[in-house]
Amino acid sequence: MKKRKIGTVLWGIFFILSAVFMVVAKLGYLQEFNIFSIMLGVICVGVAINGLIKLSFAEVFFPLSIIAIIFDKKLGLESLSTWTILLAALFLTIGFEMIFGAIKKNRYKNKFKANININSNIKPSFVDNFANEINVSMGATSKYYISEEFVKGMINASFSGVKVYFEGENLKEKTATIYINTLFSGVEIYVPRGWNIVDKTKTIMGGINIHNGIAGNEIGENTLYIEGNVTFGGCEIRRL
Repeated sequence: MKKRKIGTVLWGIFFILSAVFMVVAKLGYLQEFNIFSIMLGVICVGVAINGLIKLSFAEVFFPLSIIAIIFDKKLGLESLSTWTILLAALFLTIGFEMIFGAIKKNRYKNKFKANININSNIKPSFVDNFANEINVSMGATSKYYISEEFVKGMINASFSGVKVYFEGENLKEKTATIYINTLFSGVEIYVPRGWNIVDKTKTIMGGINIHNGIAGNEIGENTLYIEGNVTFGGCEIRRL
C-alpha cells in the first residue's frame, strides 16, 4: 500500500472516530472526558501513526507528549511537568533519528533510483555510488558542484552545517533535485540568480527560506527541486 493511500486511510479513520466520539459524548456516556481533549488526542494518535510510517520521529513523539500532557491524570503522570515530558520527547526524537537515520537514507536512495528518467544519460554508477551524496554529523562541510554535470544529490546532516555552491548557469537536463534529510542542522544552497526553486520539503519545527526573489521575466529554464525533511533546523536557498 502506498504511503499516500495509507495516510488517506488514517485520516478517514480519524474522521469516523471523531464522529463516533461526538455522538457518544452527546449521549452522556463520556461525561468524565472533555470532548475537545478526546478529539485532540485522536488527532495526535493519527499524526503519530503517520509519522511512524514515514520514520519521522518528531511526528511520533511530540504528538504522544501532547497526549501525555492532556491526559496526565488518567495516565498517572501528574508528577511529571510539561517541560519534562516535552524534553523527553525531544531526546527520544534525537536518539531515534540518529539510530534509524540510515534506514531513512536508504529510503531516499530507493526513491532516487525510482525517479530516474529512463531517457537521461545518467550512468548506473552515479546512482549506485551516489557521487553527489553529502553525509556529515556534528561538523561542517562545503561542497561545490558543476551545474552542467549535476542531476541529483542528497544531503544527510545531523547537528551540522552544510554549504552547497553551484558553479555554472545551466543544469545538465534543465532540472535537478536535491534531497535533504537534516536534524538540528543548517543547510545553505547557493544557486545562479536565474534558477527557479521549487520547495517540496516537509519541515518539523524547522523552515526553508528562498532569498533574493526574482521577477517572472528573470526566471530561466533551469529548475532545482528541494525535497526531503528538515527537522529542528533550517535550509536557506540563496540566488547569487
